[in-house]
Amino acid sequence: MTVYTAKIKHSEDTIKAMAKAQYECFRSKSYYVMLVFAIVLLALSVFVSAIPQGVKTLMIVVGCFTVVGLGSPPKQLAKQVINNLKGNFPSMEYRFGEKSVQLTGADTGVLEYKEILQLAQDSKYLYIFIQNRSAYMLERSSAKPDEEGLKKLVAEKTGLAWTRPGAMQKLSSLRYEKTKTKL
Repeated sequence: MTVYTAKIKHSEDTIKAMAKAQYECFRSKSYYVMLVFAIVLLALSVFVSAIPQGVKTLMIVVGCFTVVGLGSPPKQLAKQVINNLKGNFPSMEYRFGEKSVQLTGADTGVLEYKEILQLAQDSKYLYIFIQNRSAYMLERSSAKPDEEGLKKLVAEKTGLAWTRPGAMQKLSSLRYEKTKTKL
């Protein structure tokens, strides 16, 4: 079996990327409730002529602030984590074996593939979620001997597919898909 390795040296940018990916992969139902609420307010203010102009203006303001505020939880989380780290950003190294992943660095131990809940990727990083609020992050460019082989190995061992955080991924995950998550 080919031995795959990867690593990451965290920074403010990686913390922000992780918080965003986590939020986009595991948004709560309240996110969608607030989004629908904002859309309804905005639609009513535009299409219902019987509403007084002052109320319409208020509805537009509340709807817009709600939409804008939907993206703030990951930013707040990242800011809190960055402040807690006080400039001491951790490093992690991963060695992918037949039955588990060997972890060294800020977190040392063994991660069994069966513990992995979801796999996600963006343009720079791979995310291995073990809980909705806990994940390991790998820099894609650090994958050795090659990234595609690493992704294929992890997908095979976990029985999960690599997804992309974001709106399109969330639309498809509104239906339960065993290949995307174990939730």
